[in-house]
Amino acid sequence: MSAVSRTNQVVFFARSCLAQAEQAAGQDKRQLEEGALSHLYTGVVSFANELVGQYRLAPFEDIKELFMRTDLPAELYELALLQQDSSSWIAALLKQYQRMLLTGLDDGVVTHSAQLISSQSDYVSLMRNWLIELEKTIQRMRLHYQEN
Repeated sequence: MSAVSRTNQVVFFARSCLAQAEQAAGQDKRQLEEGALSHLYTGVVSFANELVGQYRLAPFEDIKELFMRTDLPAELYELALLQQDSSSWIAALLKQYQRMLLTGLDDGVVTHSAQLISSQSDYVSLMRNWLIELEKTIQRMRLHYQEN
């Protein structure tokens, strides 16, 4: 499977999980929300891998390690800058994913400035926004690197 196909696949999975989560309740809803967040995270990593392959860069094992590299192509540099901006969608997504790995999607109170989920009703809506941002970013960046 090509890197582009893999990215498209995990974005589709995230969209599917979110659509199902909107209709579900209880533990089923929580499971679908966690699945959506996992797919969103994988979408970011997969797209970064797509860019790494496009520019023939050394592979990476951790997304944060990749974003710390110097001399990144414009698209990866932009993602790195977004990841460093605590108010950006990608920083919030990565932080929420790490939080989910440690505690699951608990109903704890978290600051809104970091765009973290603070109540059960926020999950699908916030993740849908992240999905939209991810899809727009992928589409825009693919156009750019295909022109080069």
